[in-house]
Amino acid sequence: MILNFFKYLFSIIIILQFFIVNTFTIENFSLKDKKQVDSENISFYVYSPGNIGIVVIQQDTDANKAQNFSIEIAFKTPTENNKGTMHIIEHCILNGSENYPIKDLFYAVKNEYPASYIDATTYHDFTCYSLETSSKKDFFLIFDVLWDCIFRPKFLTDKKIFQKESFFYDSHNNNLINGSVFYEVAGTYTFPQKNICRFINKQLFDNSYQCDCGGTPWNILDLTYKEAIDFYKKYYVPSNMLIVLRGNYNLNKILTYLDKEYFSKILVQKNLNKIELRTDSSSGTPTKYFISEYDSTIYDEGKIINATYLLKDREIETFIGASILSAICNSKSSDFKKIALEKGYDNLVLEAIGGNEKMISFWSKRSIDSNLNLQIFESDIKDILIKTLETLTEKYLSDVCNSVKSNLLKRKLASKKSIETLVIFNNFTYYNDPLKDIEKYSQININEIVDKVCNISYLKNFLQNNIISSDRYTIGKFLPKKNLNELLISNAFQKLKNYVISNKISNMSEERTEFEKWLAKKDILADILECKLINSNSIYGEVFND
Repeated sequence: MILNFFKYLFSIIIILQFFIVNTFTIENFSLKDKKQVDSENISFYVYSPGNIGIVVIQQDTDANKAQNFSIEIAFKTPTENNKGTMHIIEHCILNGSENYPIKDLFYAVKNEYPASYIDATTYHDFTCYSLETSSKKDFFLIFDVLWDCIFRPKFLTDKKIFQKESFFYDSHNNNLINGSVFYEVAGTYTFPQKNICRFINKQLFDNSYQCDCGGTPWNILDLTYKEAIDFYKKYYVPSNMLIVLRGNYNLNKILTYLDKEYFSKILVQKNLNKIELRTDSSSGTPTKYFISEYDSTIYDEGKIINATYLLKDREIETFIGASILSAICNSKSSDFKKIALEKGYDNLVLEAIGGNEKMISFWSKRSIDSNLNLQIFESDIKDILIKTLETLTEKYLSDVCNSVKSNLLKRKLASKKSIETLVIFNNFTYYNDPLKDIEKYSQININEIVDKVCNISYLKNFLQNNIISSDRYTIGKFLPKKNLNELLISNAFQKLKNYVISNKISNMSEERTEFEKWLAKKDILADILECKLINSNSIYGEVFND
């Protein structure tokens, strides 16, 4: 009798608990959007008490197949300068927390949970931490460590972690600069293309893409411990976070678990969901011409000239048009290089660049006359492209398009998961609507789009809209350092001569002093001495005209 009573009481408790759990979930999570994409049910919830965004991707998988469970946690982290702040914080977070004082989370997971995968990535406008495993038990164990490292990182109270990951002067090695991020980015900057692309972005954008999200070696040295902590406290708050869960989850159970064990225990500091991280490039940026330098000791002595155009929109059709144009121009059987060579451009290359900001870029990587006028290069590019399209035959165009179609299909199928996640996070930083384009992406028919784009009439319209009539492009000339110095000296000397003649100055020392005063007034002396960027659309154009 007593046993039956307790069985009855226990049943009542279970039933009540079930209703309490479901009420708890409904009360704290509001459904904002829901999509059926292929075999996935994608739901976007907001955890009301902390304004946390959660995207749950439920996958219907075969019970006999291995299932993977993954979670990705992203924070809006705008690239405000070249100090690599968000990149260094990403490294610091993986150095353990107060509850889990491990030195390297990557190493610990790899050794303790070999069937699991953990990663962290810094993008221009968000930072993402990822975890994936085939074991549900391991998933929750590792997630607990990752979550604690993100919200209770040890580096906030241990400056040595910050120094180890950013930079420090190694007393055991002749005071040489050491540091994980410093050496990581220093390695990438041994390639001149990295510097060149940085200058191009500087000209094209006035948003997060203008700076290097990973940091530059010389700017990392300017980052202070306090700046890193301030950045972390500003952006690593629940309301500035989006979580993507992917797997065959029980929706109520997983949301309830996250609420009870994690969300409810975090002190919500500030609502940053309405933060504007960057401007839409479609609003346009002014045309810019510039001269820059690269280190000739690690590259050939040739000059490099570049023209980069922002595409008119981010639609997949526009980017496929750019991809087909690139394939045509870079084909060995194309007349593009022959026509370019007749114009004096050796090895002219066209590149379609994807990502959130889609571009088309022209490079000539061999000897180009350092006196080449950039406006002439701009005109020549358009003329070369027009003549190239006039030489195309339908057969040749069809062969190129079939090749592009095959490559795009492989890329779409191979990276569906990663592209899907990037679409979610990019829309979170842009629109605060993570599912805005995910359905549209899933419905993309590569074959139909390529067939539409694959005709000369369409490509001519593409050329007109994205290049010929574009006002969102930049053209630059890149010279080895010694060539740039010669150019600077030559231009500066000519300007000095003009200044001397106009002001009737006879004493040479007086000439130099007066000229330096003139430069200082223009606020460009430092740039000349350090051989930095020269932009003919700004005040620099008064001194260094092409």
